[in-house]
Amino acid sequence: MGLGKLTKVEIEATPAMVAEFKDSFFSVGTGTPIMTAYYDRSRKLRRITARYPDGWQMQVNIDAEGSVTSSSAKLKLSVRNEGDNAQG
Repeated sequence: MGLGKLTKVEIEATPAMVAEFKDSFFSVGTGTPIMTAYYDRSRKLRRITARYPDGWQMQVNIDAEGSVTSSSAKLKLSVRNEGDNAQG
């Protein structure tokens, strides 16, 4: 069963929130993340994501009772071609 449409809300990443997020779930990512909260139709928090400037993104999923059901982290990498310096 899906959650249906979730409402996305950007939230301010306070130092305490970032520290709690890192202590509880992941210790990767540097800098101040862009944090987003997702609420269901009943206005219950169902997901939180943190996107860090260095490419890390963390996600925590929450059930209707407020318990964490899963968490994940991923790293987005990109490669730049430096023209003449590229070897191929």
